[in-house]
Amino acid sequence: MWKLLFFFSAYLLAQAEENYYKLLNVNIDANEQTIRRAFKKLGLKYHPDKNEDNKEEAEKMFMKIANAYEVLMDSEKRAIYDKYGEAGLKKHQEQESQKKEQQIRFGDRYNQFFGGKKQKLFDDNKPNPYENTDVITIDLANINKLFRRNEVWLINFFSAHSQACAEFKDLWITMAVKLAGIIKIAAIDCEEEEELCDEYSIKYFPSIMLFSDNTAEYPELYKGEKTLQAMSDFAINKMQSFVRLVNTRNFHEFIEVDPNVAKILIFTDRKVTSPQLKAFSKEFKGKVNFGEIRSTETELVNKYNVNEFPTLIGLDEESEVDKFKGEQKREEILNWINGFIEKSKNHGSKIRELSRNLYITGKCSKSDKNYCFLWFIDRENNDAKNILKTLANDFANDQIDFYWVDKKRYPAFGLAFEGKIVAYRPKRKKYVQIDCEDYKCLHDKLSNILSGGGDFIHLEFVPELIESRTEL
Repeated sequence: MWKLLFFFSAYLLAQAEENYYKLLNVNIDANEQTIRRAFKKLGLKYHPDKNEDNKEEAEKMFMKIANAYEVLMDSEKRAIYDKYGEAGLKKHQEQESQKKEQQIRFGDRYNQFFGGKKQKLFDDNKPNPYENTDVITIDLANINKLFRRNEVWLINFFSAHSQACAEFKDLWITMAVKLAGIIKIAAIDCEEEEELCDEYSIKYFPSIMLFSDNTAEYPELYKGEKTLQAMSDFAINKMQSFVRLVNTRNFHEFIEVDPNVAKILIFTDRKVTSPQLKAFSKEFKGKVNFGEIRSTETELVNKYNVNEFPTLIGLDEESEVDKFKGEQKREEILNWINGFIEKSKNHGSKIRELSRNLYITGKCSKSDKNYCFLWFIDRENNDAKNILKTLANDFANDQIDFYWVDKKRYPAFGLAFEGKIVAYRPKRKKYVQIDCEDYKCLHDKLSNILSGGGDFIHLEFVPELIESRTEL
């Protein structure tokens, strides 16, 4: 009698708990292939990267369907569940000392089912046509690469049993080689990843879809000719570019904006920005500002002694730091860019010309909390600049920035201060006049000021840095 009560209680509990068949949206007599496909479809639906606004709930739901799938794919567990429900199954698991379900993290659980060696839905042992090529094969195990992309992707949705797809394969592999480092070229097998192909409403093979670098945008189906040139042009036109066209009129502004970001110029005879340069500008956004100078800008071409195109030059302020001398290959250029970034970081503390462009970004204006060491000089005074460089390195760990100011370019700004060298605190509207110009004296006086000494002069207002136009 007690056995009957136990099983009856287990049956009642099962009615109040999860129904594994409903969770997976399959019938009670569903076979393994149907259950597997249903699970993969739900696994895609509840992937956290597709549910940015509700990641926690998506992960919880995935854990539920994963548990249901694991039970229904195990003949012994499924038989117990069918008879006694979830409560009876848990009792069985306790007896077998298998109480680890709650400790498994989402990522581990997801990889448990979709990572590692894939279980094929077809047993024809047909190989992956893109294995060991530059084409990225996408499946549920690595779908996060697509969901978290920040580049343009072209994806070939194909069928391994389609003659048209087989004939298209070599062209797609060539695409991946040609656009390496520029556009991500990928492929999805719609026989093995039916759920992914359903997700994007694929109706025929091969189908090419473009996924922009904006993950919020729905992908675009490519409807043009399936030629190397046409598909490449289609994808490249969708690329973002952060390359700035630089000429003699905006050259100083390009150099002065974002003072803590490395500057790289490319001198070119092309009329449009190259795809590779677009890709680099996106890849190094925030680390490098890329400027493109046309070969017709003879003043800048001559300034940097450019004799051939394209030529890449890394700049620190207006002076040449490094010129790329290797072959115009992605890996060589990539290594040079990374090396230049590190070199720029290790140049020590920089001195800069205080310009209007820097000023409007907050340097030495009323919002600047740091000291500004200002030396009003003629542009050609390299002796003063060298002393400034040494001082900047000496006080690299202090809250002070070092600038030289072109006294001819900004005469009104210089008249706001007494003397040609000052330690200025714009936030507090005060400064100290320094009345010597040799390195030792400047060092000693600056040390005293930063320690709280010095005779400060208060300003009624923070002076504006406005360029003189009298010569016009």
